[in-house]
Amino acid sequence: MKRMRPSFESKVRQPSLNLTDVEDEIINWLRKNCTETTTLREISEDLFIAPNTVFRMAKKLGYGGFSEMRYAIVSERDQRSFSEQTAGADEEIWDSIWRTINLMDAGILDELTRKLKQCRKIRVRGFGPNEYYCRMLVSYLQYGGIYGAAFDEGYSLEDMDDRDMLIFISNSGETPMLVELAEEAKSRGIFTVAVTNAHGNSLQKLADISLFFYSGYYIYQPFPDYIGLAVLIREIANMLWKKKEAITAGGS
Repeated sequence: MKRMRPSFESKVRQPSLNLTDVEDEIINWLRKNCTETTTLREISEDLFIAPNTVFRMAKKLGYGGFSEMRYAIVSERDQRSFSEQTAGADEEIWDSIWRTINLMDAGILDELTRKLKQCRKIRVRGFGPNEYYCRMLVSYLQYGGIYGAAFDEGYSLEDMDDRDMLIFISNSGETPMLVELAEEAKSRGIFTVAVTNAHGNSLQKLADISLFFYSGYYIYQPFPDYIGLAVLIREIANMLWKKKEAITAGGS
């Protein structure tokens, strides 16, 4: 379990810090005015203080510098705002979203996006309701520049080899036909990715990369929801689009 980081407010309320009157003034200014684009110069000009005074206060609070403190203030404010806006909304929906976000691993997602750009063909496979999300993923991949991506409606791997990737989307990770396909893909050296709900499933054990989403059950319906899966697919797209933008910016 990840250790919870102390918030900006909890930091500034520590009596042991012995904050000065100037530092209290800076904190009050930040509470009211801090945004993603706030600069040291802006604060120093408004409060008639040296920029280093703000930087030293950030270090005193345990941040690496002003930018880290600014990010913490804005992020915590956004989170509070989100909580207020969604109060009373369907708790099952937000539970699926937040649980899925907590299952995401940035390192694994980054590894996946790098591999996607290296592969010749990417085939995405799933059954039943998962087919819709397979096609959604393919659309996002193609928009992100992975033009070799396609939804796989067949079961033959004859045209695939170790230059290709096979992505499986399965709630249980135990669909017999998908497991058999994954076993064959592994024997052919095809890179495999499992996108599943349950940890410790057969697809996950066979895959080179495993991604997880949370799929709870609707209160009034005896079947899993797919909100978490949609969130995970969107984050894969985010990673791809960021890399695409970075490459474009670097070449301009």
